[in-house]
Amino acid sequence: MVDVATHRPVGEVLELALDLCLGAAAFRVTRTGSVDVVLADPGATEDALERIRALARSCLAHPGAGRRPFFWNAEVSTEADAADRSLACVAVPVWNDHGPNGVLGVVDTWLPEPDDAQRGALLRLAAELALDGLTDESHVDAGVRTWTEDLVVAGSPAPPGTPTGTSAAERRFLGEVLRSLPDAVVITKGDGTILLANDAFARMVGCGPERLTGGNVRTMMTATGTGRGLGASSGRPEDQPSRRRLTVSGPDGLMPVTSTDVRVGGNGGRAAGGGHDGDDDFYVSVLRPAPSPEGCAATEAVDCLDLVGSLDDGILCLDGTGTVVLANRAAEILHGAAARRTLVGLPLPDPSGLRTGDGQALPWDAHPGLIAIRDGTCTTQQLVLGGEGDSQRHVTVTARPFPVDGARGALVVLHDSTRERLEQQRLTQYALYDPLTGLANRYLLLEELRRMLLLLGRQGGAVALVYLDLDGFKAINDEFGHDTGDEVLAAVARRLRGTVRSDDVVARLGGDEFVIAHASTERLPDGDLVVSRLRKVLSAPFRVRSQAFDVGASIGWVSTDKGEEGPEALLAKADRAMYLQKRNRASARRAPA
Repeated sequence: MVDVATHRPVGEVLELALDLCLGAAAFRVTRTGSVDVVLADPGATEDALERIRALARSCLAHPGAGRRPFFWNAEVSTEADAADRSLACVAVPVWNDHGPNGVLGVVDTWLPEPDDAQRGALLRLAAELALDGLTDESHVDAGVRTWTEDLVVAGSPAPPGTPTGTSAAERRFLGEVLRSLPDAVVITKGDGTILLANDAFARMVGCGPERLTGGNVRTMMTATGTGRGLGASSGRPEDQPSRRRLTVSGPDGLMPVTSTDVRVGGNGGRAAGGGHDGDDDFYVSVLRPAPSPEGCAATEAVDCLDLVGSLDDGILCLDGTGTVVLANRAAEILHGAAARRTLVGLPLPDPSGLRTGDGQALPWDAHPGLIAIRDGTCTTQQLVLGGEGDSQRHVTVTARPFPVDGARGALVVLHDSTRERLEQQRLTQYALYDPLTGLANRYLLLEELRRMLLLLGRQGGAVALVYLDLDGFKAINDEFGHDTGDEVLAAVARRLRGTVRSDDVVARLGGDEFVIAHASTERLPDGDLVVSRLRKVLSAPFRVRSQAFDVGASIGWVSTDKGEEGPEALLAKADRAMYLQKRNRASARRAPA
């Protein structure tokens, strides 16, 4: 258990993450691009270290870095023989009071999905890194406020554009929504001073959003063809949105955009001699890249509450007691609310419409939002909605602590992940399993074998590898065709899988070659007994398409009780042992009686 109150050194936190996930390396990258790395093998080459650093830095630009508690990232290799050696990482964003401040990650050539205990521990380790990461904020000017601080300042009026009567929790929540919008949004005073800018606008002008606060938007944006600054046009109806063509000066040069502006608040006065609205007037501007030089379609100002209501994802905001202070219709439907009934002002329904993976109703106190309030940690659960079969939907529910009226509340997002889940299952099946037999492929075998050897080095025991090559299989293909041969291979796979333990790995390497990997915490296995059992299983005839086929196999095996042996080397030894058996059997058949 990690105690967040204990401020450990960065290296110790990374050591814990490395041991937790049994990876090859763990890293912390700050938002400035500085990388700390801890290796499972201290003797890694400088090239391997640089690959890890590059993967770590690429996590900063990953779409999941600012929106999800966990995300995956990987190298992209164009070399066919390098695919098995590509690095991948499971990453956790590091947040502090100023927002995203870096990423914690565990790297390997292949990583399984972390279980719940690993997820919770990684989140706590990220929280520890956030304490250390506060030093990375020293370059931020003291007068610069963060996005959420701009939205709720004690005694200050609601931010410009906030609907009348909204609570502090709603204002903070709307700020989070604006931050994640794909369109650029900037809120300015009448004299052009920037009060608030989201990430999309910051990317347009090539500056961090916290750096923009207090700057002047007129230095960054001009009306196309006129050179007049944002807010410089006059005579427009004061209560109607204004649409203009502008250019934005950013890192890639001038970008033509269209702007939808709406004036809110203010006293309607004019600044002396300037032709602009007074300092008490505010402008909310939504910008999109211009589709063509001739003009663009009219756009409307964003109404944040309408925007939240129209999202497909369910959105909930809970106060410290678990009472709903904000909810869109999608969230209410997912929680079983009847038509024309709202959850706002009520506690979460018990039971809700959500169920656990085994079909049980989600207990009220196990709701991710309530866990976030109770434990103060981000949490994600994979839940289901609806009946069995095609009508069942998979829902990813993510919750993180969120201050509401001075107490710890929670922000909850419910995403229908059915399509992504099915696509992930399909891609995983293709990437890791043989499509004909459903057995592990070579890549998955090597990775599972590597993990067996790693555990062997730490816990002792033994690892055995059995290599099988079918005898006479080519004759089946030649005489009966490849369709029949494929069915024979599938039948062999079923027998092998039914013979071994559930935690053994059975793989097809291609053609008629199969491998079984077996790990034991006891002494070296009796190889002759293993070979005898497999040969007995294969000796019974295989009946396919009304034909009986006699399929034998040359079987070689090796075992080791030394964890430092590599998986490729052990597989090569098993391959040589199999070919030695095949040669001996062939010699025995050719020998005179």
